[in-house]
Amino acid sequence: LLGWYFMYVPIGREPKIELMPSPDQRDSLRNWLTRVRAAKPILVGDFWNDGPVVGGCISGGRKYFHINANGDVEPCVFCHFATHNIKETSLRVALNSPLFKAIRSEQPYHENLLRPCLLVDKPELGRRLALETGAHFTHPGAEALFTDLAPAMDRFAEAYALLADKAWEDQFPKEV
Repeated sequence: LLGWYFMYVPIGREPKIELMPSPDQRDSLRNWLTRVRAAKPILVGDFWNDGPVVGGCISGGRKYFHINANGDVEPCVFCHFATHNIKETSLRVALNSPLFKAIRSEQPYHENLLRPCLLVDKPELGRRLALETGAHFTHPGAEALFTDLAPAMDRFAEAYALLADKAWEDQFPKEV
């Protein structure tokens, strides 16, 4: 069996942060999946919580990127900002753009790989990298994550950090 969890990220038309799993719910899912993986013959991916499996965020062309329907080359399916469009440039140029290079140069965004996401776990960095590299938002309303929702995203990241840092310390011991 195979499964994949993508949790809600407040993007798109009329994003609502209250639809995101709370930090406690996210942590509970991580713990539940650990138990399921140990007990069942199933492969389940968890987009937010599997940072330790893949070495942190895979976006920005490190292992993954997204091209939207308009041709905008976005760092991730959830990152609705870009500097290049595939209709106007090569993929090589887009992947070597200042935006994608800046994202890759910061990866992993935190030593705690349970906090891998540029938008959810390190939102201030996502905002900074997009703005410093001159990225444009790829659809109307995409800026809400960086404006109206920014304070709530920062609070979410701070609250989850408390849970994730304890889990990282307790469940992912450093090698001696």
